[in-house]
Amino acid sequence: MISGLCLGLATRAQLRVDWLRTIAFFLLLLTGGLLGLAYLIALLFVPRIATASEYRDLIDGEPNSSL
Repeated sequence: MISGLCLGLATRAQLRVDWLRTIAFFLLLLTGGLLGLAYLIALLFVPRIATASEYRDLIDGEPNSSL
């Protein structure tokens, strides 16, 4: 929700974003914050998805009608 990283990762992995956010949260707690550093590094490499409608369009395989 902060930078769209989980949304981008979920789209690439074809997972539900809420599952990925939950997993990321628990991994952040289990790694003592080390995942936070990995999160910041990953921000440089993962493509951004600006809106939830873009996410749904990518999952459904349909073009974004708002463009």
